[in-house]
Amino acid sequence: MIYLNEEITAIQAQNIRSMMKQVQQMTQTEKSEKANMNTIIRLLKKILESARQEKEGYLYFDTLYYLICVSRRQSIKESLKYARRFLWAAHNYMEQAVMQYPEKAMKDLNMYFFVAVFHIYKESCEITDKHMEEFMRQFYQTVEKYGNKANYYHSQMRLYTLYRKKDALLQAAKNLKKQNDYEGCIHCMNIPFFIVYVACNDFYGAEQHIEKLMHMKNLCRAQEALGCGRKGWMYRRILDYCIQWGNSELYWKCMEKYLEYYVEDSEGDIHTLDFFHHAVGNSFFMINHALEMARRDIQDEIEWKNTTVGSIHDYLCWWCYFILFDRHGVHTVKTEAFSEFEIEKNGEISCLCLAEYFEKKADFLGKKFEISRKEFDYMFLKQAYCICARI
Repeated sequence: MIYLNEEITAIQAQNIRSMMKQVQQMTQTEKSEKANMNTIIRLLKKILESARQEKEGYLYFDTLYYLICVSRRQSIKESLKYARRFLWAAHNYMEQAVMQYPEKAMKDLNMYFFVAVFHIYKESCEITDKHMEEFMRQFYQTVEKYGNKANYYHSQMRLYTLYRKKDALLQAAKNLKKQNDYEGCIHCMNIPFFIVYVACNDFYGAEQHIEKLMHMKNLCRAQEALGCGRKGWMYRRILDYCIQWGNSELYWKCMEKYLEYYVEDSEGDIHTLDFFHHAVGNSFFMINHALEMARRDIQDEIEWKNTTVGSIHDYLCWWCYFILFDRHGVHTVKTEAFSEFEIEKNGEISCLCLAEYFEKKADFLGKKFEISRKEFDYMFLKQAYCICARI
């Protein structure tokens, strides 16, 4: 839900309060939020401008944060625009704008902002090395001043995974363990430690960490929605990290466990990587749904609903998926999801034709991202998919 009752009553202007109440009502449930997304974004933009005019500093930044998060569901490009606006405003007059609020409010607001911006910046090719370095410097300066260093090191671990910088990753993990100022879901904070076990090829440590997380209670709303408290989800997370680090040995050790627990945890959402992992395990299911998801992944990239790195992974998944499907003995698929392809007389498309198509799309984005981030190695990632999929 966006805006608490006390936040609404604290505002003097009646027109702003009215708009805030509308947004609050439309974000009571996930279903209502999805159905009213365009209206919510329109109202948030109006609230943002009104807050600026009325010099409601905290409301301005609070609303800017919501716009970064909500607009991301419709367009990464739009979310990047608000992220840049925040970084500029935070650097120039955030402290002055919210100086009348308690330090804790400032601390929390900065934490939410920087974590949200980090996730967009990290995987977008529009953000160059220079932009990323400047952002991480501003991130560190902010947590130095207001606290929440745990979130900074948490983010560092994910960034070093993108670049596969093992020594830097291990140092960031050590720094994270020393922190006692983490404000958020403890389960969320502990998920990245799977990266350490993957980077160090420690299967036993990874399994012990799963057992530790299984005993943690009070997952945040996002973790509950994703099913993160289930073993199947955690083994899938390890498999994802194995691909990023090119650790095929640990990948195959976890594969059997993943498939075993996935059956028990199958009520959760199915993602592109799920279809990839199952295909690697010689399990092809919900073929029509897989084809529709592949088409949707293409559309998400075109409409800026996914980050550059997110689309690279999606396309590499489908590249391997269709090669494995062909090797499984299914050489063509019948679908209307890909109207731009050459359709055979019986209405079918070659699996290898689809594989080649997704490979080309992944190659294009991979090379594009390498230009923005010199430490990103696309060919290593592509080879990692091959090794883990044994193709």
